[in-house]
Amino acid sequence: MNYMQNNYQTNAQTIRRSSWSLLQTPCLRLSAVMALFAVFICCSTSYSQTPDRLARSSVRRQTVMRPTFNSNYDNYSNTGSSLNRGVQPQQPVVVNPFERFQGEVSPIESDMIQDAKDSRFDRYTLFEAALIAAGNTDAAKLEGYRQQFNNRVYQLARLIPQNATELQKSRIILEYLHREMFHDYLLESSNIGAIFDSGIYNCVTGATLFNSLARHFGVNAVALELPGHAMSRVYLSDGTYYDVETTCAIWFQLQDYPGKQEQVIARMLEAGAASQVVDAPVVRRPINDVELVAKLYYNRGVELLNKENYAGAMHCNAKALILDSKSATAKGNFLATLNNWAINESKDAHYDYAMRILRQGMKIDPNYPIFKNNHVHIYHQWIEQLCKQSRYEEALALSRQAISEAPDEEHFRKLEAYALMGVQRTAAARANAAQPSQPVTTTVAYPHP
Repeated sequence: MNYMQNNYQTNAQTIRRSSWSLLQTPCLRLSAVMALFAVFICCSTSYSQTPDRLARSSVRRQTVMRPTFNSNYDNYSNTGSSLNRGVQPQQPVVVNPFERFQGEVSPIESDMIQDAKDSRFDRYTLFEAALIAAGNTDAAKLEGYRQQFNNRVYQLARLIPQNATELQKSRIILEYLHREMFHDYLLESSNIGAIFDSGIYNCVTGATLFNSLARHFGVNAVALELPGHAMSRVYLSDGTYYDVETTCAIWFQLQDYPGKQEQVIARMLEAGAASQVVDAPVVRRPINDVELVAKLYYNRGVELLNKENYAGAMHCNAKALILDSKSATAKGNFLATLNNWAINESKDAHYDYAMRILRQGMKIDPNYPIFKNNHVHIYHQWIEQLCKQSRYEEALALSRQAISEAPDEEHFRKLEAYALMGVQRTAAARANAAQPSQPVTTTVAYPHP
């Protein structure tokens, strides 16, 4: 052990002497000084960037099924796909008011949403973005669907002639889809992966897959938005366009019968619009890929709302509005979700939580008419319950809080008066109970002597 220590000290001394002798050379001294200066610059640059990196890495999203509301308040090449590389999404500053309602998102879903901020997809294809929006966020599963998509492209390539026109290509693709892939139409189906799994599709997923395949063969296909429905439009090289109802297997066979084509569209509108009454002429609005993917989130929100999964419906509608902030239908469903959720909570006497939900909706749209009515309804139920429990002071404070939120609401004044009467009666009863009992005297009759 001593020998090893002595040997180490001797070697260290030799190294120090050698290093010092080398530094006596002028050129080496200059090189050493420059090297030390370069190291200092690199360290300073890294240090200056560290706080920013730490700030970004500290951003996290947390969501539970009952979130706490604040009462204050298209290249299809494999090399270009985001599925072939690790996703490292950056957390931007929240500017869209619906971003705080989107709930917990996976890294790949977050990256897809960030990619869409400029109203186009740069790192994802339309097909990939549609898969992710439908809830398919597992990398292996996504890769499996992409391989199936590539297999369908290979099969279509054998069917489409080299000199085919845009319309001929579109017809071959649509008829192939109905012959080989589309089997059952289901209005509520919003997962494009279900087409590959079981052949279930709807107008949005059908148009999405048709557009994805058409573009692969050089056809400029975009989506069309109609009331409660979606179609495709093919732009032709001569400057014209041709609308395609992707849910109709014989659409191109009806090409010479425009009246029958319109009947097909009318039936789809009637089925898709449900309770909507369309009196004005139906407008076919071309939408971009980001707005089309937003429709998938919207459809998921409708399905979850029908199942009374209010938190899930809120998250999906919020994502739809992040992608398409101008969507009136998505906003309407978002507000309806908050309204129905608040009413459902009030039925279970969760009045405080119900009011917090309702306030969030009122901040988004103070003029939403149903919110005003239910704002009064929930406060009425809440104050009435407190009065039944003889908690008049709490009821009085709550009624005054309601007045501060809606000073012009006369019903809140009546609730305040009712609670105040209860407070006064309680105070009088307590005062009477606190009075000491008064002595009672009697006259005693004594017998005469």
